[in-house]
Amino acid sequence: MKRKEQFIRKQDGSTQPFDREKFIHSLIKSGLSTEAAQKLADDVLKSTQPYESTRDLKRRTHSLLYRKHPEVACRYRLKDALMKLGPTGYPFEHLMAQVLARQGFKTRVGQQLKGRCVQHEVDVIAVADNTVLLMECKYHNQPHVKSDVKVPLYVKARFDDLRHLFPDKTLIYSVACNTRFSDDALMYGQCAGIQMISWKYPVHNSLNYLLDHYKVYPISVLRWLHRSELEVLFENAIFTTSDLVRSSEVLFNLVKDPQRQKRIIDEATALIY
Repeated sequence: MKRKEQFIRKQDGSTQPFDREKFIHSLIKSGLSTEAAQKLADDVLKSTQPYESTRDLKRRTHSLLYRKHPEVACRYRLKDALMKLGPTGYPFEHLMAQVLARQGFKTRVGQQLKGRCVQHEVDVIAVADNTVLLMECKYHNQPHVKSDVKVPLYVKARFDDLRHLFPDKTLIYSVACNTRFSDDALMYGQCAGIQMISWKYPVHNSLNYLLDHYKVYPISVLRWLHRSELEVLFENAIFTTSDLVRSSEVLFNLVKDPQRQKRIIDEATALIY
């Protein structure tokens, strides 16, 4: 029997048909089997109201995943978790530094370098053998905000001013964005030879792919952590689930309930291995 088409309401107020196959594919990419993803999609659709908001749909999906597949739930809510890293971009810079470290680079965050013309702060400097990667990290608190063409334009100008510091090195310019780039930004970045990394771009080196592939998950994916606790942990240089497990004594001093301590550590540990 043909399924009745359902519509959902996007954040900008527009509506679109609910794409069941795309929804199932996103669940499979997060770690569910095909059978489990299809079953969960059916459960979600049973209680979906006509023109329900995507936000409410995500909330219900997260709730079902946490009850039935808690580890997958953390990966599925990765995009929302990135939105909780603000208001500054500092935690995002450390996430990207850890991704580069997993690739074999030695990294430094928030470095001041003297260019030929002026002083510059470089968000992440990564060094491996004869290669130096300079990365600018653009962080947005809202998922619909894009980084426009001005970003790769000024990154190219700033890093060109630093080129003389690395005369015998292969130099890579990189921009990482937690949301998306505008079409012009991507066009210029590609033309200028800048490595552009954002949500779902490029396909085989996107932000979500890198975080998942190298298991660099922000602590904001963890269900049992409160917002106020996130801020304290960030202040203690704990940004990822690996950081949290490695420095669990900070968590135990912050969270006094033994049961919640265990839930947080178990959830974080499950994402590392």
